[in-house]
Amino acid sequence: MPLSGSTALTPVLDHVITSSLRQEPGGAVVVGGSSVTDWAARRFTAGSAGTPTGTAVDSDPGMPAPIDGLTLAGGKLFTVRRTSAGGDLVYDRSVQPDSPPSYGSEQNFGSPFSPTHCDTTATCNPPIATGDGNISQLWPNTNSQGDAVTVQSPGDSAVLVTPGATGGTLVDAEGPYVAYNGGSTKKQYIGDADAGGNSHVLFTRPISAAALSGSTVWVPGPAAGTLPQIDLTTQRTVQTVATDAPCVPSELQAAAQHWVYWSCGPSGPAGVHDLATGKDAPVPAHPAQLGDGFVVEHDTAADKLTLTDVHTGTATTSGLADLPAGPVTDDRRVTWAVDNDVHPTLTRQVGRPDLPYLVPSPRRPGGQPLQHQKRPVTQRRTPQRHRPYRESLSCPKTA
Repeated sequence: MPLSGSTALTPVLDHVITSSLRQEPGGAVVVGGSSVTDWAARRFTAGSAGTPTGTAVDSDPGMPAPIDGLTLAGGKLFTVRRTSAGGDLVYDRSVQPDSPPSYGSEQNFGSPFSPTHCDTTATCNPPIATGDGNISQLWPNTNSQGDAVTVQSPGDSAVLVTPGATGGTLVDAEGPYVAYNGGSTKKQYIGDADAGGNSHVLFTRPISAAALSGSTVWVPGPAAGTLPQIDLTTQRTVQTVATDAPCVPSELQAAAQHWVYWSCGPSGPAGVHDLATGKDAPVPAHPAQLGDGFVVEHDTAADKLTLTDVHTGTATTSGLADLPAGPVTDDRRVTWAVDNDVHPTLTRQVGRPDLPYLVPSPRRPGGQPLQHQKRPVTQRRTPQRHRPYRESLSCPKTA
């Protein structure tokens, strides 16, 4: 307000760190600015008309906040952003698959349980969006019991699935379900964040590829190309499909209750099985993510993302966007991500490491996304929720 004592309020700075406000001999000093690119310590003094006049006394240039994870599901984009103090914060926003795609305002989701600095593979643990507004993440060596898999909801709370193993990998996550391969035990653990008990582990099985789909999981069968679908509640095989895979696949993905991606390894071959027609379409053997009738691959040799459309049963591959190889070999959900639900959208990073952007991916003929059979809602338990053991980090909102 004017120093003359009027009760009228006149904004003098759009964004400030309120705790930095100090009264100094030369005037009032506060840190803030009109935007993230206009950040400085500013001294305010009384102008000739009694209005405060601000002068920047120590400017700080805008610094990109590196993104250490991108994940996209159910029309919601999550980004893991590294802070200046070295920690991480997760932000989320809604994504609408328009042409061009649009997105909602960014919200602070919370602090991830495990740091995911993707400068090296050893410290890179990007989350997986579960499709219901939550994220799942591997938390290596959580405590004396070993690794944990988090199913985290907004606000720094999560359910921990604790297999009792170490040196593991998070294979997949969807809804409350997770699939984890234990390095020390050589077992695969299927967990349910809604289940009772302390560990939230439903059952174990031999380590293999796995793709969660609703309340089922696809796994390789003993014969080359066969894929049993197992009900997670009964642990019984619902069906077994025969694909064109000439191997026992080392990787599986599922999308929209309609498509199953299989791969025989980095050298291929790889393909997508259409559950409606029973036919397969071959796709390039690059690091890939399956969408609703399409596959996005990162051709690191050519520094490009490619898109293979399989809606018609015949694979058609085209260039999608330029994207150089990143610091980690598998950069899925690090520098690019695909929504495999009913929102056919891709996001990737460009130029500045803090700036992702959206690319529309194809819909099936007719312009409508394939229908996704949602998991039926049954009585939900109230499992114990946890908060990060480390001190939470915070930063000012600058936009």
